[in-house]
Amino acid sequence: MSKGVLWTIKIAVIFVALVIIVIAKEAGVPIIVANLIGLGIIFAVWKYKPEETKENNDNNQLDKS
Repeated sequence: MSKGVLWTIKIAVIFVALVIIVIAKEAGVPIIVANLIGLGIIFAVWKYKPEETKENNDNNQLDKS
């Protein structure tokens, strides 16, 4: 996955989390609970770094050792 797509997904998730925080505050959820949930989502998204799969499909032989 390219870095541009990852950045776009991260930004979109952050905006959604901020909207959820604001809606939760307006609905009467305590501020500390709304912030913990929202900031937890944002932190998890920023820490996610997918590993590139390193598959070698050119070598179709089984390892017999």
